[in-house]
Amino acid sequence: MTTTPTNPAPAIRSPFKLLYWLFFRGLALRRYAQSIHEDLDEDLNVWGVRAAVGDDPRFRALCRARSILLWCAPLGGTLVFGGIATMFLPGFGWMRALLLALGLTLGTALSDWLCWRFPDRAPSLFSRFLWLLGIIAIGGPILARFYPPLGQLAPQAILEQVGLPSEIYWLAVGVAVGVALGVAGGVAFGVAFGVAFGVAFGVAGGVALGVAFGVAGGVAFGVAGGVAFGVAFGVAGGVAFGV
Repeated sequence: MTTTPTNPAPAIRSPFKLLYWLFFRGLALRRYAQSIHEDLDEDLNVWGVRAAVGDDPRFRALCRARSILLWCAPLGGTLVFGGIATMFLPGFGWMRALLLALGLTLGTALSDWLCWRFPDRAPSLFSRFLWLLGIIAIGGPILARFYPPLGQLAPQAILEQVGLPSEIYWLAVGVAVGVALGVAGGVAFGVAFGVAFGVAFGVAGGVALGVAFGVAGGVAFGVAGGVAFGVAFGVAGGVAFGV
């Protein structure tokens, strides 16, 4: 069932306008989305309503702006904020940051395609993949510490064994994270995390990386949970990851 307002708002065609509405006019974006379909909100999980409103010009324009934003924001944001970080933190890892941002873009595009192709099954698949990724990322290094030969199964070690450049690892990490998240947290989360992900991991390690990662989490989660929650998560995440 669609909802057609008496005076519908003009179509959102520009990704820049959509970006502004995502972060500064969330309630207005929700009203606009629900004017297209009552089940659509500011998360813009558009695949769930395409059968009902796929012919609506405003829906098609929103889908195009949404796709451009998800595909371009991680790399564009990494270039902008990475340049700023370079001024304050010498030794910024541009190669790693850009590969991670590119990988995240590819992973997000793949997950978005899967959501369009399998709208009912995709969320559960992403949830399982996220759990699997977390177990491998956390459990692998712990097991290798107790049984060193397992370190040969680490992705970096495998790349060295087959003669591939180690930088490919960061591209793969970005793809894996992009697929795992599956833009399930909404477009605002995907954009914020995509930008922060590349910048955080381009920062030199140690406490600086921890602070950057904390800021990444604070920005991403602050979109959904409010500014106070975002700040709290940023501080806690930065300290914990830095230590």
